[in-house]
Amino acid sequence: MNSPIFLSSMAPFLNQFVQYKRALNRKYCADAEVLRLFDRYVQSRRITGWSEINSLVIDEFLRSHPRRVSARSYNHLLGTVHRFFKFAVMQEWIERNPVTASPRPETAARIPYLFDLETAKRLLAVARSFPERSRARYRGLVYETIFALLYGLGLRVGEVVRLTLADVDFTRDLGAVPNLRC
Repeated sequence: MNSPIFLSSMAPFLNQFVQYKRALNRKYCADAEVLRLFDRYVQSRRITGWSEINSLVIDEFLRSHPRRVSARSYNHLLGTVHRFFKFAVMQEWIERNPVTASPRPETAARIPYLFDLETAKRLLAVARSFPERSRARYRGLVYETIFALLYGLGLRVGEVVRLTLADVDFTRDLGAVPNLRC
C-alpha cells in the first residue's frame, strides 16, 4: 500500500490521519486521494496553518472540485474532509470542525437484490452453459464459479476479481484471505 504524498503545511497532520485509518485495518485509498486534492488546494492557496482554515475555505475547496456526476461523489469528498477535521478536533490541532456544508441528497441509490435459492441455481446453470471462445476458454465454468463465489460466500465483485491461485491452499482445500490492495 503506497503512503500518500502530502506537500502542504497540513502534510504532517494529513499523514497522521491516514496512518491512523490504516492502523484500523482500512485501506483508505479513495479517501487518501481526496485528501491529496485538499492538500494541493491548501498548497495552492498558500495556507500556512490551522488558523487560516475556516468554513469559507472549506466551501471554496468543495466548489473548486465540482462533482456533477452524482451526489454520492460530492458527499464522498465532503465526508472525507469532514472526518479529517473531526480527527483534528479530537487531536486538539484545531478548536472546532470548519466543515459546515451539508451533504447532497442521493436520489439514484441502487436497491440490493437477494436471489432466492432457485433463482441462484438457474443463474449458475445459465452461466455454466456459456459457450467457450478462442479467447475465453472454460468461459462457462469461470462465470459459474464467479457467481457461486458472489452468491455463496457473499464476496463483492472487486474481491472476486482480485482472487488469484495464490489465494487457494489446494493441499488443505482452503481459500486464503486476499491481500489488501488499492
